[in-house]
Amino acid sequence: DDFGPFRSELRSDARPWTANYFTTLRSPAAARDYTCQCLGWTGSIYGDRQDLIACDDIADLKNQTPAEIDKQWRKLWGEFRSRLVKGGLFLVIGTRMTEGDIYTVMEDNGFFTDKVVLPAIEREPGTDSEADPGKALWEDNVSMRELLKIRDTDPRMFELMYQQNPLPSIGAVFTQEMIKGAYD
Repeated sequence: DDFGPFRSELRSDARPWTANYFTTLRSPAAARDYTCQCLGWTGSIYGDRQDLIACDDIADLKNQTPAEIDKQWRKLWGEFRSRLVKGGLFLVIGTRMTEGDIYTVMEDNGFFTDKVVLPAIEREPGTDSEADPGKALWEDNVSMRELLKIRDTDPRMFELMYQQNPLPSIGAVFTQEMIKGAYD
């Protein structure tokens, strides 16, 4: 009641309303852009400027080659970012897939002003023992017992995908500490 009606029953004043986009009924006649539009990664943003652009899980195990990451970066920085109004919000939600993935590139290029990391296992800094394994972020979805089993099965992938650690040293030939020690 406060914000609607969103869709008119009258054909004469009907606005676009599909599975991918809609325009609210009371939007100004001069506003030719959709009120909300949902696109896949390969879709194009058309029209004026946006006050909110949200990208959800743009990285997967198939599209994280250097060439694909470069295409993603150019699309994010060029097409998407250029459509955001001053003061608008660009929201990126994602799960780390590989070292040096698109999220790493975005972070390295200063794309983010704020960052929230939600690891599957939360623990106090400096505690990582069997006596104090931490607590599951979302116990109802994946229990602590399941998370520990996943961690034991594939520690490197667990650090990337579940803990959102973009540079896990687990299983690497050289640990991060060894690499940092070799800096000239």
